[in-house]
Amino acid sequence: VGRAADGAPGEATPRLRAAAEALARSAREGALGTVTVERINGSPALTSPFGALLEAAGFLATPRGLRLR
Repeated sequence: VGRAADGAPGEATPRLRAAAEALARSAREGALGTVTVERINGSPALTSPFGALLEAAGFLATPRGLRLR
């Protein structure tokens, strides 16, 4: 799995939320193993506005980024 994610804020938010939930669901079901997102749109995932969507989907903050096992 890659280390970065790209997206645009605004009207795409419902789709990005759905994508974050689908990514989390796939990781929980064992399809992906551990997923760590380190960067979003070139910025650290922990400071990205999209980081909140990943956290709402179940990702946890770690020193390297947002992780879900």
